[in-house]
Amino acid sequence: MFRAIAASLILAGTLTLHAQTLEQGRDYINKKEYSQAKIAFDELIKKYPKRADVNKWYGEALYETGDYAEAEKYLTFAAKNRVQTSFLYLANTCVKLYQFDRAIENYKVYLSFIKKKPEETAEVERLIENAELLKTALDRVENIQIIDSIIVNKAEFFNYFKLSDENGHIISARKANNKYAEQNKPVFETQRGDRQIYSVLTDNNYSNIASRNKLHGNEWSEQSLLPEPINSDSNDRSEERRVGKECTSWCKS
Repeated sequence: MFRAIAASLILAGTLTLHAQTLEQGRDYINKKEYSQAKIAFDELIKKYPKRADVNKWYGEALYETGDYAEAEKYLTFAAKNRVQTSFLYLANTCVKLYQFDRAIENYKVYLSFIKKKPEETAEVERLIENAELLKTALDRVENIQIIDSIIVNKAEFFNYFKLSDENGHIISARKANNKYAEQNKPVFETQRGDRQIYSVLTDNNYSNIASRNKLHGNEWSEQSLLPEPINSDSNDRSEERRVGKECTSWCKS
């Protein structure tokens, strides 16, 4: 009898602990404490692998902590089970993964849920427009094929990096007369010389990718940062390879 009572108490305590853990995980999500939420749902997803809401919360935590490839798997499961907000997170994740067609599709599904909420609808429509712009840019990227190689001094590397005439050219910040660009980094300039794309230091000493347009005479516009996913909250100087993709199409328009 005593053993049966003890076993019942232990089982009840275990179930309560699980409920509290799930409640704590949701609380982390609601408070946007995503690092803590990820730790909680790392365990919870093992206990509730078929729960659509747990998959959505775990996917959200993964997305917000930058693990987009892993987030996609759990958000896809949640979306298949019609968890409404999972469509928005899945669309955002697809943008990060350059899956623009899929992103647009999921944005539109989410839009169908919120069509009676004008403010939120306007924001999702903006996200769709941005995804369509990025898709167009990516579709117009030229494939680059390396057919030869040479060894050059690191400081002179971009003097040897040749683009076709219609794709513009890469020059130094000094030659570009660009006061915004990091002075020891390259600047991409269009064939017509009317747009420049380059890296700039942020307040926290990270590098983002910015652009500016030529006005009348030798005057230039104020610079503006390129949109996500080209720029992020981290150091994007290494992402100049993406700018090489985007600028060959954007700068022709």
